[in-house]
Amino acid sequence: MTRRVVKQKKDGHRVDRCHWSKTGWAWWHDDERGGCSCKPVTPSYGHQGDRLWVKETWSWNGPGFSLRDLEFVKPMGDKVQLLYKSDGSQADGWKPSIYMPRWASRITLEIVSVKVERLQDISHADVLKEGIEPNQPGYYTCPNGAKYTDFQDFEWRWDSINAKRPGCAWADNPWVGAVEFKKVEVAS
Repeated sequence: MTRRVVKQKKDGHRVDRCHWSKTGWAWWHDDERGGCSCKPVTPSYGHQGDRLWVKETWSWNGPGFSLRDLEFVKPMGDKVQLLYKSDGSQADGWKPSIYMPRWASRITLEIVSVKVERLQDISHADVLKEGIEPNQPGYYTCPNGAKYTDFQDFEWRWDSINAKRPGCAWADNPWVGAVEFKKVEVAS
């Protein structure tokens, strides 16, 4: 599972409420005249059933190609061995994940659900799905012995990534798109 801040519309209106409609998530904003209008929330990462491919830092063991020659690497088949930095493999030159072509990806995710909610409305189950793993039931222990809850750990991690962007800190309680996914096996 992952959460991403819902991008505010460029028309200057802020998101006041979100709801589910027949066409998907939508947000409401109150206007200066006391009325309101509803506009669709466009998910940044896809819709239920969409598949995503995970990009990793990678390299290959075989004939020396430049990044411009990537389309020639796949047809080489057995003559090229793909290497992934996360496996601890050794390579002369690593390719940044941004340059990984789809055919070189070994991990495929399928979106199971997308919901829109306030960041601080996250459930305990979703905190754990975000990757928080408690050392003790309900609490984490810092090296100095202090204890903090799963939510406090998630808040700290969220802010370490997002707080530098205006309106995106935990204390701002922004609207977020929560995307849940599962790993799927894809035939090579």
